[in-house]
Amino acid sequence: MAEPNLSSHGSDVKFLIVDDHELILYATASALEKHFPNAEILTAATAKSTYAKVHKFSPSLVLLDLSIPVMENCSSKTGIGLALLEKLMDKYENLSFTILSSYTQRLITIINRIENHAGGFTIVDKTLSTSEMITKVEWSLQGITHTKELKSFRSGIELRPEWFQVLKLAFEKGLQDKAIAEEMSISIRTVRLYFNKLQDALGMYPEDYGGQINLRTQTGIEARKMGLIEDVVGNG
Repeated sequence: MAEPNLSSHGSDVKFLIVDDHELILYATASALEKHFPNAEILTAATAKSTYAKVHKFSPSLVLLDLSIPVMENCSSKTGIGLALLEKLMDKYENLSFTILSSYTQRLITIINRIENHAGGFTIVDKTLSTSEMITKVEWSLQGITHTKELKSFRSGIELRPEWFQVLKLAFEKGLQDKAIAEEMSISIRTVRLYFNKLQDALGMYPEDYGGQINLRTQTGIEARKMGLIEDVVGNG
């Protein structure tokens, strides 16, 4: 992929790199320093410090890993990064983002929010090359929204927000149908309907498994493989 034109960005460009792995922070910062030599580069490792630094330093662009902890000595989860992303988009409507993560498919759960964001927004899987990352950063700085990766995923699977909520409650929080119904203020019958709709959207049918497995459990397994949920908790 061709190198982007960097001449339009000078010393006024300010990056905030967010990742809980020190080596990745260093490597990403080094790549940005090479291609944006006059830019100011900040780093953060937690959701709490990220929010504080965005407020204090007003970066041009945030390079965000989705799997981060709320604060030091806490567990890293993609749900935390997603919640932080939504919070930042709500408060800073013109802030640009490049999501640099191994869990980019999780963004499908907030695709409508992303599409309505005024700032630039691009996505980079951590397996991609440095040149591809730099290109996506440049696009985002230009105010471009590029979510082609999610579009191709979304075209094959259309999931409603309430279905996602059922997934999260069942397989991230480990709730049973009754508790899910109470949490969502819906009937148990509706919870089961949502599971049926989920299984249909994911292309999961009893005959494909010969009746030999728990289809509900398999739903969690498949959803996690697709990056739709964080963890799968046993849910019989």
